[in-house]
Amino acid sequence: MLTLELFEDSPDTPAGSRTKDLNLGKLWLLTELKRLGMDDFDTVYVLGSWYGSMGPYLLDKHIKFNTAYLVDIAPKNTEWVQQMVKKLGINDRIIPVTQDCNTTDYKGRRILVINTSCNDVANEGWFEHIPAGTVVALEGRDNQPDNPTNVTQDLSSFHAEYPLEETYVLDQIQLKGYDDSYNRFLKIGLK
Repeated sequence: MLTLELFEDSPDTPAGSRTKDLNLGKLWLLTELKRLGMDDFDTVYVLGSWYGSMGPYLLDKHIKFNTAYLVDIAPKNTEWVQQMVKKLGINDRIIPVTQDCNTTDYKGRRILVINTSCNDVANEGWFEHIPAGTVVALEGRDNQPDNPTNVTQDLSSFHAEYPLEETYVLDQIQLKGYDDSYNRFLKIGLK
């Protein structure tokens, strides 16, 4: 069984997954998708979803979709998300899945793949398995010297690490994290 240690600055708790900087990153990503007119999908896959905060944000930011799968390798995370989406009454559209995202089998015609945890999810196939023609929205960050998973240092290396057929957004913002400032990178495009 593969285990994943999260190297996020925030505590590994539902509240830690919703710190101001992480929320701002998610809102930035969704705002850019909406601005681009990329807001109508059959299926959304959120890789490395942690405690699932992207699920309600998808609905709140008016991204249209039939089903969103929140994929995380940790059963404790997806169990918590199952309870959350049931309490919110959105469990018919937002489905937590306990799975290594490197083995995700993508289904659907109009697919959006979101990974706001590129620095924390080892790329052992997750990016390569995304079908051609899929809209992808990726976030990474610098300033994680203790993270052996991915060592993105700047926006240009982040861009090179995830080649797309077409790139519509490639940008960065500076955020104040749990205990430090860092640059969050955003890349949106077509695989």
